[in-house]
Amino acid sequence: MERGSWHSLVLQNKDIKRGEKPTGVLRPRNFGSVVDVGYVTGDEEFELSADEYTDMCATYLAHRLEHNEKNRRYGVPGEEEEVFEAMAKHLGGAPLEEYKRTMAAIEAAEADGVEVHGGYTHVSAAAEAPFRDLYAEVIEQEVAVAEVARL
Repeated sequence: MERGSWHSLVLQNKDIKRGEKPTGVLRPRNFGSVVDVGYVTGDEEFELSADEYTDMCATYLAHRLEHNEKNRRYGVPGEEEEVFEAMAKHLGGAPLEEYKRTMAAIEAAEADGVEVHGGYTHVSAAAEAPFRDLYAEVIEQEVAVAEVARL
């Protein structure tokens, strides 16, 4: 999908409840393998059902929490936080609590001067205390890999 259309869809529907059909459309990317093999042209627009919208929120939010995408920028600066918070609120319950815990862990690390990377570092509900150690290990590994690569 084209991320900008997803962000727009979420922001346009940030107050809908589960079971309510969202308004707006989702567009595919107009490049890449799906277009290249002819499944879509990139010009299509898709409406989502209430269940599809909720499923997309869950999938996209889980991806963000799994990959700690605090610093990734896919659209308008500052918009991402609003988009992900809206998805978490739509889902409610455990997803909302995990989102809050993850953002708190990231903010705590940043407050302690730890450089927080986007990427494949999982931040879970129990991560606040060991967060600094985790990133210290990741950075040490990156330095070691860079040193080996220079040899």
